[in-house]
Order: sequence, then structure tokens, then C-alpha cells
Amino acid sequence: MTDTSIETTPAKTSDKLSAMFLCLLGGALCALAVGLPMFSEVVLVPPKYNWLGWTMGVAAIAIGLASWSGAALWGLVLGTVFLGGAAQMWLTDPLWFPKLRLAPDGTTDLVAWALIGLQGLLAVITLLKARVLFRLGALFKGLGFFPIVLFLVLSVAVSVSPFSFAIGDTHWEAYAMRLVLNGVLIGINLLSLAALLAVPAPNWSLPRGWPVIAAGAALAASALLAVFAFEQLPHVEDEVAYLLQAKMFAAGQLTAPAPPEALRPGLEFYLMDVRGDSWIATPPMGWPAILTLGVWAGAPWLLNPVLAALTLLILHSLVSRVWTREVAHLTTLLIAVSPWYLGTAGALMPHIASLFLVSVCWWLLVRTTEEIPPRAWVALALVAGLAMGWVFVIRQLEGVILGTLTGLWLLRYLRAPGGMTRIMAYSLGCVVAGAAYLWQNYALTGSPLEAPLARYLTEYWTAGANTYGFGEGIGPPQGWGGLDLALGHSPFEGVMNTMQNLSALDLEVLGWGAGSLALLWCALFYSRSDRGGWAMFAVIATILVAMFFYWFAGSFYVGPRYWFMMLFPIAVLSALGFQGLSARLETMGVPRARSVSVLLGLAAFSFLVATPWRGVEKYHAFRETTTVARDAGAASDELVFVTFDSPGSALFLNDPFLRNDATIYLQDKGEEANAAAISLYPDRTVRYLNDGL
Repeated sequence: MTDTSIETTPAKTSDKLSAMFLCLLGGALCALAVGLPMFSEVVLVPPKYNWLGWTMGVAAIAIGLASWSGAALWGLVLGTVFLGGAAQMWLTDPLWFPKLRLAPDGTTDLVAWALIGLQGLLAVITLLKARVLFRLGALFKGLGFFPIVLFLVLSVAVSVSPFSFAIGDTHWEAYAMRLVLNGVLIGINLLSLAALLAVPAPNWSLPRGWPVIAAGAALAASALLAVFAFEQLPHVEDEVAYLLQAKMFAAGQLTAPAPPEALRPGLEFYLMDVRGDSWIATPPMGWPAILTLGVWAGAPWLLNPVLAALTLLILHSLVSRVWTREVAHLTTLLIAVSPWYLGTAGALMPHIASLFLVSVCWWLLVRTTEEIPPRAWVALALVAGLAMGWVFVIRQLEGVILGTLTGLWLLRYLRAPGGMTRIMAYSLGCVVAGAAYLWQNYALTGSPLEAPLARYLTEYWTAGANTYGFGEGIGPPQGWGGLDLALGHSPFEGVMNTMQNLSALDLEVLGWGAGSLALLWCALFYSRSDRGGWAMFAVIATILVAMFFYWFAGSFYVGPRYWFMMLFPIAVLSALGFQGLSARLETMGVPRARSVSVLLGLAAFSFLVATPWRGVEKYHAFRETTTVARDAGAASDELVFVTFDSPGSALFLNDPFLRNDATIYLQDKGEEANAAAISLYPDRTVRYLNDGL
């Protein structure tokens, strides 16, 4: 791939006029795609068509910007990467088990396949023009035959999950067909990347003040997802329970008074429990306690976007100290544009808060290894322990895994001055903060070792159902629909869950057609191993092994959420993988500036195409039912009965204390149960709502 030409040539006046036209055209398409659904009272087309128009606009702008810099061919190839990648997403069923549709469904699907073909054709033409295809021997010599083959095997293996094909009557032939098809699509995308590396490119780079820009972009993008995709609402049962629990905490109470007996059937909801004279939200208190800040501010939906922005700032400083500023730039770039990160930050789940606290902990502990006064590093280690301890209060397994690995890392400094004191301060902080979990258990169950969630699931399912390990009695006794492979848990199901999560990672982390884990594979082959890198591999491997023994994959809402703490290690290792790959390519004559420009182009695709796609196609709509329920209860003296497929879209609106000046929302449980509830409030207006609205 040797190239002796300069990176770009000055664009002619005609080229600049064409570039201006493309940018204006792209801007107009983007404005139409955003403006029509926002300012029109009538939905003209399904949202995914607006996303398609937006993608076409973004592709036109990318081509125009590259052409302005004198790299028109490079820009054209990048534009087809955008359009081909969007076409691949268009052809992917987005929910539960994402996979390509084998049979075209209408004219638009045929157009999508044509765009993918155009992407591959232009890539081949470009490579022929650059005479790269005639030097495959040099390519294998430069990158290594074995790494290339293993890269392709790993990329194809995780590109589609076997989980859904193993349910019921197995359909392994369909799974094999999709593996082959995904292999072809990965090949087309790799040809496009080779074409981008083979021709002169614009000299793009990250702007000054990048950490602040990254944080601001993540805040804006995740807030937009929270408003327009998640609609500022809870979408799964866990989030409903978190919000009700946070409302209790906001009032200064651990629980709420038990509802009157007549109301309990209508208020019965997953993870909510009535014990004696108390109404309890059974999840651990770690995340709801933080979410209380959002409840007090009247905007719980905004808390995760803010934490996501702060996390990026902290991680940039952390990585700069452990590795280099360039690795920090690359790491925060990959996280800031990640559809997985931004989507999780738009939801009301606890994972962003956990990552924020872990980043705070690690940043503080790294500071303790620097030349600062002993009192300062003891205090920093104590606060670091408090942060990690609260991760345990949020999600116990994550706290144990990351807290233990962090303690093992601190043992490296045992012989350093004050090494034992540092470890003791960190451990003390972990114990003090983590004790809040034991206190909640004691307050709600009478035993510090019995969690209210464990007690609830024991009674709701059966004893030992929600534990780790293998056996027929693990998992819901009635199964969990198509999201649980089989009753109980077995090593085979552990393999299927692992493959499901790996496939979800490959799709969700960056949304690249060549696979989101492509740079992680490069880290295996081309990056220099250091202690920090091996520590990141250890985090990934430990989480993967630990979750192998859990009965549920947990990848069906905001990506593989049980693996979310892998995101930072994956981003760091991908940054190191990019450095190693670009250094190898430099020896083959590809300027490093060109590799950086390609990476930035792919990052733009993740942020501007893949992230909106997940927002448009994946997350369920609660807005209509919630809005109708809220409007029905606009008068505070109303009693509203709902018959919704997702009753949580109304029940979360309840004041958990059921005060007289607040609307009460109940599930419609039939005439007799409803009459009993109505008899308690004879002066309230009664409304009935169903999915027909």
C-alpha cells in the first residue's frame, strides 16, 4: 500500500464549488429530516425514513468537506461507507436479536442492497486505481498472514448471535447462512477501509480542547436520546422501580406506607413489594439514591447525560496519566461517539453512574502514586474506596469484581512508601460505603445478609432462582419467553449467552460495518503490551467469566448491560490497537495522518449515523400512553385505571405516598377489584384508559 503522493492536493475552484453545493445539499437534507417531524403535526413517514434522509445529508456533507480539502475520491469512498453502513442497518431487524433480513422486504430493501453493492464496487475500483490489489503479498507481509486470518475469523464469529437460532427447533443452517453473509459484508467494509487508506486523504485531526468538546458532545447527544428516543420516561420495569424508590428517598423516606388493601392489585408491579405496613422498592439503594438528585431537580432523565459528560473528563485525565495524552484522546473519542455509551446515558439505568464512580476511584488512586504529600494520598485513597464501595451498593457483582481487581493493582505499590496505609485507606472506604447495602438489607428484611430483592425473587419465583451457577432451578421457573434460552442454566446456555453479548458488543459499541471490536482485535496483534493494557484485558476477561455463570444475558435493552464495565477497557485497548495498527501501516507507506483521518471518519459514522439509528429503531415508545395517562390525571382528584401492555408507563407517575392531592394510577384488574378501589375514594373522578386510548 505504499503511497508517495502528498496527503492532499489544493482543490480547484470548481472542486470547491462542488464541495459547497454538496455541503449545502447535505445541510438541507438534514434540516428536512429533523424539521419535518418536529414541526409537522402529521407524521408524514415512519421515523426511520427521516433517519435515512439525515444519513444521506451527513454523507453529502462528508463528501463535500473532503472535496474542499482536495481529497474528493477519499470523500466519495467515505460517503459510500456512510450510505452502505446505513443500508446495512436498514436491513437489520433492530430488536431483541439483531440480524439481517435475508429476503428483501419491499423496494427500499432492494435500494439498500444496491447501496452496499455500490460501496463494494467503488472500493474495488479505488484499490485498482491505487494498484493495491496487485500487492497483496506485501499486505500479508506487512500485517502478518496469521493476524489477518484470525482477525477475519473473530470478526465473523461475533457478527451474529447464535442465541435466537438455538431456541426451540434449532435452525443452524440459517445461522450458517448469516455468518457467510456477514462475512461478505465485513469484507466489503474492509475493502472500503483499505481504499480510504490507499488514496490521499484530508488532514483531519481532533480540535484543541478535545476533552471538553467530547464531554459536551456526549451530553448533548445523550440528552437528545433521553428526550426523543427514551422520551424522558422509564421503559423497563427496573427503571419504574428506580424512579419510585428515588421519589421515596427524595421525601426522606426509605419506604412508603403500604397502600390500602383495595389498591394493591392495581399497584402490583415487578420489583415492588408490600411488607407489613411498608411499600418497598426492592432494588439496591445505590442508584436510586443518586437518582434522587434528578428527582429534586425535576429532571431525572438529565442526570445520566450529565454523569456521562463528567465521566469522559475524568477518564481523559486518568488515561493521560497511565498512558499518554494521545491514548487519552483516542479513548475518549471512541467512548464519546459510542452508540452503546450514549444510549445507556439516555436511559434511566444505573450503569453510567457505576462507570462514573469507577473512573473517580481509579483517577484518585492514580493520583496517590504521584508525588503529593502523604496526607493527601491517604485522603484520596479513602475517597477512592468510598466511590468503589458505592459501586457495590449499586451493583454488587460489579463492586466485588472491580473492587477486588483494584485492590490487587494496589498491591503493586505495597513496598512503596506508605503502600500498606494506602491499601488500608482504600479498603476502609470500600467497607464504609458498602455497608450502606447491608444497612438497607437490615432495615428492610431484618438481616444484613438478606437483600429485599433476593427475598422478593425467592417468593416471586422460587428459592435460589436468581443465583449464579448451573442447575434446573436457576432462573424464572416459568422461563422468560424468548429472552431465556431454556429453563434452568447450563454450560451450553452460558456459551449462548456469551455469544449473544459478544454479538451485541460488536454491534453496539461503535456500529461499524467491519465490527465494533475490530480495533480490539488489532490490540491483540499489533499493540505493545504493558501493565495497563494487561489490566484492561483482565477486567474484560473477569467480567466475561463471571457472567458466564449467570442465567440471563441482559443484552436486550441498552445493549449488553451486564458487561457495561467492559466499555472503558475496550476503548483503551482499541486506542492502543489503533496506535499499533497505524504504526504497522506507516512501515508500509501509509501516512499516520491518513489513518487518523479514517478513524475520525468512522467515528463520525458512529456518532451521526449509528447512534441515531438506535434511537429511531430500537427503543420502545411510551410517550403516547404516558401522555394520555398524565393528561387524564391532570386534575389531582382523579382515579385512573389503565389497561396498557406496559403498565409501568402509567404507574411510575404515582406519588408513592398516595397523597390526597395526587392522581392515583392503577392497573385495571376487573370490575370487582376496581369497585373496591373506587369505594375508597367516592369523591374522585374515575377514568378508564386502554391501549386503544
